[in-house]
Amino acid sequence: MAGKFIYSPRVARRRGARDGRTWRWRLGWPLRVKKEPYPSVDSTDPPEFEKEVYSVAEQELHKMAEDWKERDKSLRTACAEAENNYFEVEKNMEKYSQKQQDAIKEYEKIKALFDSLSRPQSRFWRHAGHYIIFSFIFGAEFILNKKVFEIFGESNLVTYFIAIPIGLAIFLCSELIGHFLANEKRTRAVVASVSLFFALSAISYLRLKYFEAIGTEIFGISVSPLSFFLVFWVINLFLAFVCTLGAWQLVEKSKKIEATSVNPQEFKKIEKKFKEARERLSQQEIQIQQLAEKLVMARNRFDMAHFDRRMEFEKLQARAGALKKKAGNLIWIYRDANMHARQAEKSEEPQCFREVDPETRISIPSLLLELNCSKCRYDQLIGPPPPPPPPPPDKEGEGVGHVPVPLLLSESPDRNTARALFNSFTTGAGLQVAKDELPDRASLDPEELFLCLQGLPVNIRDSANFQDWEDAWRVLLSGWEGIDKRLLSACSQGYVYHLHIHLVLPLAFAVGATLGLRRAVVLYHQEGGRYFKVLDLTRSRVLFEKADSSVPEPEVIEEKNGQGQAKLVLHFFISERHALSLRNHPDWETADNAALVYRMALPEGNWLGYVQHLVGRGLELARDYQQVEVCLTCPAVVAFALGMAFSREPKFTVCQWFGTEQPPRYRPVFSLGKVEERLFFT
Repeated sequence: MAGKFIYSPRVARRRGARDGRTWRWRLGWPLRVKKEPYPSVDSTDPPEFEKEVYSVAEQELHKMAEDWKERDKSLRTACAEAENNYFEVEKNMEKYSQKQQDAIKEYEKIKALFDSLSRPQSRFWRHAGHYIIFSFIFGAEFILNKKVFEIFGESNLVTYFIAIPIGLAIFLCSELIGHFLANEKRTRAVVASVSLFFALSAISYLRLKYFEAIGTEIFGISVSPLSFFLVFWVINLFLAFVCTLGAWQLVEKSKKIEATSVNPQEFKKIEKKFKEARERLSQQEIQIQQLAEKLVMARNRFDMAHFDRRMEFEKLQARAGALKKKAGNLIWIYRDANMHARQAEKSEEPQCFREVDPETRISIPSLLLELNCSKCRYDQLIGPPPPPPPPPPDKEGEGVGHVPVPLLLSESPDRNTARALFNSFTTGAGLQVAKDELPDRASLDPEELFLCLQGLPVNIRDSANFQDWEDAWRVLLSGWEGIDKRLLSACSQGYVYHLHIHLVLPLAFAVGATLGLRRAVVLYHQEGGRYFKVLDLTRSRVLFEKADSSVPEPEVIEEKNGQGQAKLVLHFFISERHALSLRNHPDWETADNAALVYRMALPEGNWLGYVQHLVGRGLELARDYQQVEVCLTCPAVVAFALGMAFSREPKFTVCQWFGTEQPPRYRPVFSLGKVEERLFFT
């Protein structure tokens, strides 16, 4: 029946009881007649009910695989489109980034050239001082010569016509002589100088005649005409010399400036190239910014497409695992009801009940075992996970938190017994806690800090029923999560759980796996009435670090049975009193077996190195297997820490030791896949 599993525990229990009874109903008298229990003791073939459950479960799993195959077509197409879009934008980003680098190099090159040049100065501003001096000299000469010609009685037109050229004579001739000298044209300079000398002499002579005409007093001072002639003649020669020297220096300065500065036309070309390079760089920056925004959007789309596909797969995978486990549980219920109805000893259990674990007969289709991302480049994109952050510089046992919270997890069904254990733990470990020492806002009472299995109808140690173990697991974690939520809101500075684990090993492993690396904990071990701290996991990722070289490595035992990589039975063994036997697991002949062994009692003190060795080698051994069943013989705190380390491994199932059975053996009782179905501490 597609999409719905039609069997229930009630049906399984009723069918098991009916098949296992030694009588059956009939019409007539007597109403009950004897019959042989079904299946027979020596039967190796599964009973009809189990065949039905196997068949329906496999049909349902096959239907799930087909549904996923169809659903994955659209999901994979969307993921591929998002992937192609992202890498296309990234390629464009790289191309434009290269263009930007080229534009930056070009800009820096032309900018360096442009900065090394000085802007050419115009000729007018470069010669401005020279022109001012010459203008002053010209004005003075013009005014004096104009007066001379007015005395001669010339008209204004003639006066200006003659006075202006005479006024310009000194300036122009001196300028000419200066240029000749600067350009090393000495002959021309001599000719011009002689000409200027006679011209100035003639002008001085005219002034002499003017002076003789007006008298021998100037501004009331008596001056001889010859003295007047000589004074102004010398002044004119001096002014001519000054103008000549200024012109010569001006030419020399211009030569130096032109030799060290670029041509104005060339400067304009370089300036234009500089502005164009700056504009191109600005445009490249705008394009890079736009592409960066597109790349972020493409990455978000790629992330969402990949996440949607993986979430869809994991949901279906969880459904498949739950269906498989439900089918296995139904068969266990059927078998238990069958054996109860027989009222027979354990030795009279049918052979098919003893040899086959129900879940091993139900295979999840390969499509649902692992998400096929063979052509996807998402893992290449995200890269390896980042290394763990360095440990905070806090004191040992305090770590990231500052409020110690003692907590007892006990398998005892009696609350008074659990209270006595808690009081013994807090006293022995030096963790005396009064109510007023707990955070006020957490509203916690010390009576809440010990959790037990009160109200559970069965002794968990004697139960092979998955549901019983899940109920015990849920009772402990629900109570702990309630405490944690209040602490989380009340302790802004953080908190650390100081734990005493008084649990059967599979339950300790399951609770540790549920906690994972989400909280800071310190674990205590009890021996001989004493409590001592053995594992400081305030920085829980330390579990995956390399162990100190002073800590001995465990003995590694491996037995390969040639069954491929479908299933591994992995033993963690720490004991000096017990004997290790791989044969106590019902699948030891069909599955690969491995054991990590310390044939000793762990010394008092820090056990971190031993656990690190177990975690590292355990992950290596289990890496390539589809299913791993864990068998534990070790202190409960070690089982709890191993669970924390393997919390992200849904393929792990932990087993319980049933020593009263004949022969004694391990049975699987809790799958870590259940942890993913109900997340605590989130």
